[in-house]
Amino acid sequence: MSEPNLAALLDVYTRDEFEALIARRGGVGEGPFIEALHRDLDLAIVRLEERAPQVGGDGEEKLTGALAMQLAAAGYTARCEPNVRGHVDLLVENKRAKVWWLAEAKIHRSYETNIEGMLQLLTRYASGRHRHAGFLLYITQQNAQIILGRWRERLSEEERLRCVDTRDEARAVFRSLHRHPSTGYEIDVRHHGILLAYAPEA
Repeated sequence: MSEPNLAALLDVYTRDEFEALIARRGGVGEGPFIEALHRDLDLAIVRLEERAPQVGGDGEEKLTGALAMQLAAAGYTARCEPNVRGHVDLLVENKRAKVWWLAEAKIHRSYETNIEGMLQLLTRYASGRHRHAGFLLYITQQNAQIILGRWRERLSEEERLRCVDTRDEARAVFRSLHRHPSTGYEIDVRHHGILLAYAPEA
C-alpha cells in the first residue's frame, strides 16, 4: 500500500479502529481476534437489549440470528445453526486466526435447561481442538443479577461440567473454565447475560 493511501486510511480511522479492523480479519492471531469478537459481540448485545420491547418474546434462534447478522455486518464469518457435530446455535470462524468459536444459546427458564445447554456445548459441539466458546443466556425475567449469580454457582456445583474456575469480566458477563470431557484440554467459556426484561412502571 502506498503512503498516500495509508495516510488516507489513517484519516478515516483512528488507530484503535484500525487495529480493531485488523484484529477482526484475523491477521494478528487468535488472542486479538477473540478480544475483538468479544468487544463486537458485547456491542451487538447492547443493541439487541435496546430493542427488548420488540424482541423480548422472540425465540432463541431468532435472537441469536440477530446477533449473527450484526457480527456478519462487522466483517465476521458468523452462522446460526450450522452442522458442527450437531446443530450449534452460533459459529464464528476465522481460518487466518485459527479460531472456531462456538456458542450455545438459551432463554433462561431453569438452571437444569441451562446445564443441558452447557453439556451440549462441551460434549457434543466442542471437539477440544479450540480453546474459546460462548454461552448466550437470554433473560426476560426481573433480577438478572441474581439469576446470573446463581447460574455461576450452578456451573461450579455441577460435576458433569468439569468447571475448574469462574471469574467476573464485566456487568452481566463472566467466564468459566472447563476440562473438555474427552480430551482433557481446557475450554474457556464466556457467559453473556442478555437483559431483555421490559416492565416499565410509567
